[in-house]
Amino acid sequence: MTVINDRKYLRDVLRTLQDRQVAVCLFGGWAEELHGLSSPRTHADVDLLYPASDFRQIDALFQSKTDWHEIVMKRFPHKRAATVKGIMVEFILIQQDEKGNFTRFFDRLRFDWPEDTLRNVVSLDGITVNAASKAALQEYRRTHAVIQEACRDYMAGQVTPAEAAQSRR
Repeated sequence: MTVINDRKYLRDVLRTLQDRQVAVCLFGGWAEELHGLSSPRTHADVDLLYPASDFRQIDALFQSKTDWHEIVMKRFPHKRAATVKGIMVEFILIQQDEKGNFTRFFDRLRFDWPEDTLRNVVSLDGITVNAASKAALQEYRRTHAVIQEACRDYMAGQVTPAEAAQSRR
């Protein structure tokens, strides 16, 4: 049976995380669509913001859920990803300090999130879902090219995440 990244799939992913007491905030294309910033479309993945100091809870989720398969190539200091029923679910770490919420992309670029980033809700077919603010989505889009450059710099100067994971075994 082919799984489709539709609203039912998104609800199932969010419900699983809620049941596991993993707090997330919907991000990316799904958040843009539910905020009305983009038209409904086919989604390749599910992007989530993960407010925490580290990835221990997500890593434990990947270890314990047999249907959540970590994508080792997407293991970065700021990101984790897994396939769930064949669809990628990505988690971006949002940390907090005296300046506010931030993500340090590829250990190179600090991105300061707007103050209201994690304080928004949208309706997903009548269910209230935490979603990144419109301002956060727009600021991330404006900064995306710089984030991609940080990724290229990181990859040029580092072993790949898969090589690093292999060396830990």
